[in-house]
Amino acid sequence: MVFMRPKLRLRHGWQRLKSPKNQLHPSDETEKSMNSAPIPDFSPPPLKCYHLGRDIGPQPSFYGQHSFRIMTRLLFLLASAALAPLAFAQNDAGGNDTGPDHAAMLKPVAHWTFESSDSLGTWTGKPNADQPGPRAPVYPSFAKDNKAAMFNGSGTNLALEVPDSPELRFGLNDTITLEAWVKVKSMKDGETPYIIGKGRNGTKGFSASNQNYALRLKGEKGSALIGFLFASADVPGKKGDWHRWWSKEGFDPGTGWHHIAVSYTYGKPKSIKGFIDGSAMDGVWDMGGATDRAPVMDADTVVIGTGSTRAAPHSFNGWIDDLAVFRGQPEEESLKAFAFVPPPPPVKRSQVTKGKVLVQICEEGVPSANAWPPEAPKVAESYDEDVFGLFELPQKYIDTGVRADRPNPSLVRASALVTLPKGKHRLLLRGRGAAH
Repeated sequence: MVFMRPKLRLRHGWQRLKSPKNQLHPSDETEKSMNSAPIPDFSPPPLKCYHLGRDIGPQPSFYGQHSFRIMTRLLFLLASAALAPLAFAQNDAGGNDTGPDHAAMLKPVAHWTFESSDSLGTWTGKPNADQPGPRAPVYPSFAKDNKAAMFNGSGTNLALEVPDSPELRFGLNDTITLEAWVKVKSMKDGETPYIIGKGRNGTKGFSASNQNYALRLKGEKGSALIGFLFASADVPGKKGDWHRWWSKEGFDPGTGWHHIAVSYTYGKPKSIKGFIDGSAMDGVWDMGGATDRAPVMDADTVVIGTGSTRAAPHSFNGWIDDLAVFRGQPEEESLKAFAFVPPPPPVKRSQVTKGKVLVQICEEGVPSANAWPPEAPKVAESYDEDVFGLFELPQKYIDTGVRADRPNPSLVRASALVTLPKGKHRLLLRGRGAAH
């Protein structure tokens, strides 16, 4: 276990504080059982956290294009038309230090940029906070060297624990907003990995059903839904219950970075709001129902990247960046700035010579799995051809002049400027794996 000193980001620099070592024990309790044992207060001294305001702008996030895997040889023939790369993306929230000016609307609580392993909190296991995050120029408002944290899907081996403070607790009539950028590596149907949650950690001296709040994902029919979970407190004559909300739609795992956000006011059943890439999501309370009851609130820790039993179904497998907790609800218009906007194509018109076909070979950023790259791969070599008919690729040579093998798989992209004459045309496109 690795213990590190937390670093709090302040408006005028950095402040280091020591945090207590938290011993967490996996809980075997399920969301369908409640433990109403009295909860002692082990509150540490107040911990003040600040969030830097960020400006937002519509930016792209990932690319897809008509590109082709190269295994040994490539045969590609397209007559009378150019291969026009297609691009798809969702907006960038605006970077770790830039983006929506939530500070003008909300009372910020905590913000994790993961620019180093010395983030706010204590790591269980070896931190992976030096991973590439959403970066410019694909995400123009992020730095070119922006970093994110990678979680390996095993909460017992890797997680970030944050000590409690009064600012991290939310009660009746409080509004909480949780937002993050996530990039899912893998997630099976039925899994419910935690992005962030307070309570329900199996901490000694606390109830096993003390979930104050949690932002989670859920694998369903190949999509990743977003969800919000909390446990209501006991009242005279009535025990607490679980209250779980899921969005009806989600995003596809393995398709790059996505912005997710959930906002809820405790005590106001209809206040729940969820957003994926700037689009408001309809959802349903599938456990406990909508309620006006207060949540369980105590001094248990906040945990990032896992929760509950810390088993694989509750642990996130992928990357997290720009995670924030706010006290208040943002204006819906500010979240719409994350909306899907097609980015510029990876090939610019100025790169293509008139009457020639630009061929680009990409060797980095090509998934080894049977999938399209979620982001535009880096071009390693480019050259001009007279036509789209390719029967082989040029030999690769290293600095010493010796031949070398290209990575398997690699990716090739061909582009040209073609003017189609007036009239009816038939285009034949052969897709990977099948002809359509």
